[in-house]
Amino acid sequence: LYTIFLFPIGFVGNILILVVNISFRDKMTIPDLYFINLAAADLILVADSLIEVFNLDEQYYDITVLCTFMSLFLQINMYSSVFFLTWMSFDRYLALARAMRSGPFRTKQHARLSCGLIWMASVSATLVPFTAVHLQHTEEVCFCFADVKEIQWLEVTLGFLVPFAIIGLCYSLI
Repeated sequence: LYTIFLFPIGFVGNILILVVNISFRDKMTIPDLYFINLAAADLILVADSLIEVFNLDEQYYDITVLCTFMSLFLQINMYSSVFFLTWMSFDRYLALARAMRSGPFRTKQHARLSCGLIWMASVSATLVPFTAVHLQHTEEVCFCFADVKEIQWLEVTLGFLVPFAIIGLCYSLI
């Protein structure tokens, strides 16, 4: 089901977003820049999910390095997608509720900087707990199967509670 429907739709849809927006780079708006980065993050998920489908038969997770990278890519996708959606909500708030005051801050240069910071935050939110867990669970064969209950609160807080509160606040103030 995944390889027949979801992968082609996700892959083609995100590639189309990238191609169309990059083709019309001179007409690109600030939200377009965020959509390009969100599409790139979604492509990570699409690729990761396709490898997961092939893993069902081939047992690639027996390879520790692949298992670890798959977990890291999935986490980076989760954080980057949520952070981009949260930032897009904040940007909409600035554009609609604070249009006059936010003008100097809503530039393409600031949007590019924001995108870079979001990617850095996504990688950091993934690598810092991963490193801590990896150091504590050295006896585990593979990170995929490590007992990581001690960082689940961080994932729920950074990946859901804080973004949900920010998105809710932004849309309630519009």
